Amino acid sequence: MSPEIISLIGILLGLVFFMVCACYGWNIIILGIGASVITAIFGGLNIVDALTTQYSAGFVSFWQNYMLLFLGGALFARLMTDSGAAFRIASALSGVCRKAKSKRAQKVLAVLTLPIINGVLTYGGITSFLVVFLMVAIARQLFEELDIPWKMYGCACLGSATFTAGMLPGSPGTTNLIPTRYLGTTPTAGATLGILATLLCVTLGVLFIIWEVTKAEKKGEGFLPTGQSIVKEILPMPEIPDYNILRCLAPCIILLVSLNVLKWSTTTSLALGCFSCIALFFNELRPKIKGSVAAGLSSGIMTLALVCGANGFGSVVAAVPGYAFVLDGLMNIPGPAALQVFVSVNIAAGITGSAQGGLAVCLSNLGEHFLSLGIPAGALHRLCSCSAIGLDTLPHSVGVINAAGAAKLTHKEIYYYFFMITVVITMICSLFVCLLISLGIGV
Repeated sequence: MSPEIISLIGILLGLVFFMVCACYGWNIIILGIGASVITAIFGGLNIVDALTTQYSAGFVSFWQNYMLLFLGGALFARLMTDSGAAFRIASALSGVCRKAKSKRAQKVLAVLTLPIINGVLTYGGITSFLVVFLMVAIARQLFEELDIPWKMYGCACLGSATFTAGMLPGSPGTTNLIPTRYLGTTPTAGATLGILATLLCVTLGVLFIIWEVTKAEKKGEGFLPTGQSIVKEILPMPEIPDYNILRCLAPCIILLVSLNVLKWSTTTSLALGCFSCIALFFNELRPKIKGSVAAGLSSGIMTLALVCGANGFGSVVAAVPGYAFVLDGLMNIPGPAALQVFVSVNIAAGITGSAQGGLAVCLSNLGEHFLSLGIPAGALHRLCSCSAIGLDTLPHSVGVINAAGAAKLTHKEIYYYFFMITVVITMICSLFVCLLISLGIGV
């Protein structure tokens, strides 16, 4: 058996180890190191060298490139949360579902409320890793009141891990921003493609949620038994401040305008968003500003470290002989050029369990090759960011683990919804973008 094939087996074993242990709640950084050791052994690398050179280089390079992005996003999210602005926005949106006349319509709207809130907040610059804790508190109240199966909390991912992450142009999310570093594009690149993909994603997502609510009603499923663990948690809803809704949305609007209209840098736009939030809610934040800043930065560092750990594993994979075999296969995929990009980015995101890590690994190795395929840079940007949110949410994904833990649900209970929405639907949308590019639409 050739060294390339043996190494490829090691890559697959490392990935399986990563995925299985992640499902049991092991820390992603530890798993990244463990998977790297397995991959290094089968790839003929010295274990110490693999960890101190390849793994560390991948970890540090991602940290160096994206530290300010993650810290700025986490700080902005924390300020919006601690000021009460995020809760006010969520409260305004969640009140809509109670106005429906029929019980089924209330349930459908209640479930749809979660991705709507997620979508507004994440597109406004609030990282989904912080939004999830707000979402669990709101969802528990709504689902228990309307007797909706708690496992359907997983449908909230429609608003955080799909169209706002990589499809909608202008998003301040890292999945949309990473391609700008490698392709020389802007956050609004491939706008037409992104908007069409978003419309398809939302349509399929809404139809799926209606189908699941109807199916649960026919089966007589309610909040219990999957809600047994969450009811034991004390999750008091905060007192919702009576702020003007435009005042609450203003920092998000300022962030988006500075990033996409004024074309300021991501770091500058995030800083402006943070300062505008402090200025607009100075009295509310003043007593706790030190704690808010410390908590926001700590959250950003922890999230960044997890993604860096996955990226470090990707760097070890890139150093073994099996990766050259994979890379050669990716560069010679038959069919349209757009399909080659779609497959390559999805595989990289699946290996790292991260859209951001997968994009960084894939574009650093194949970015120039992608540009040589003849796809305009703007369309390529949108295709890459859309494709990265497909296999990034396999069971070992940090986002899946974070959501399941916060909601007190097992992978068995919640992952079906993540898989259908963030894998199946997003991949359909990415293939739709491939088709549009091949037809010359929106390019």
